[in-house]
Amino acid sequence: KSKPICIKNCFEFNKKQYINKLFLKESDPIQLTIVGRFSREKGYELLFKSLSKVSFNYKLLCIGKGCSLKNQKFKNLCAQYKVKVKAFEKVKNINKIYWGTDYLVSSSFSESFPNVVVESLLVGTPVISTPTGCFLNILKEFNLVSESFKSHDFSIVLNNAYLLRKDQKKYQSICKKLRRKIVEEISTPVQAAKNYERIFLINNFLIEPKRN
Repeated sequence: KSKPICIKNCFEFNKKQYINKLFLKESDPIQLTIVGRFSREKGYELLFKSLSKVSFNYKLLCIGKGCSLKNQKFKNLCAQYKVKVKAFEKVKNINKIYWGTDYLVSSSFSESFPNVVVESLLVGTPVISTPTGCFLNILKEFNLVSESFKSHDFSIVLNNAYLLRKDQKKYQSICKKLRRKIVEEISTPVQAAKNYERIFLINNFLIEPKRN
């Protein structure tokens, strides 16, 4: 009978963090990063196939279980689409990785609440995404979501993102706007703890036996 309490996923973040991404020179390749286990669901083949169709220079970093040139399936996929990558199954400081990339790429076929998207946006790095997950509205506003799961459509959004990155002023503005928007979608651990405490108190009140 009590009023519902919404407890959002919680993340550590500094609301006043200053964002100033480095200027991308004309000759510099754009840095793209994908974080997730090597699997069909995470869309590695979709990403590699899409990258084989783009018209710009890029560097690709793959992080996740199975992302290794010692993994024959991963190595074969790279060779099939002629994609050069740096690959690590795990890293020590993921926030440093997010900060050092121009775009995180979320090429998944299915997502519920993609934590990597939140983590990336919180440090000021935009995300290029397939049409899945719960943050599509804030990414669509900046043309960072593909129309479908087809490589043609994903390559279009990759090209759009590259053109956006060349406009330093606009890119910086979007980095800041996306960070502000994602902060509204999540809680700090302290906020989440307070909401859980409210639920605990309400439940205790509701089940407390009546006294004569």
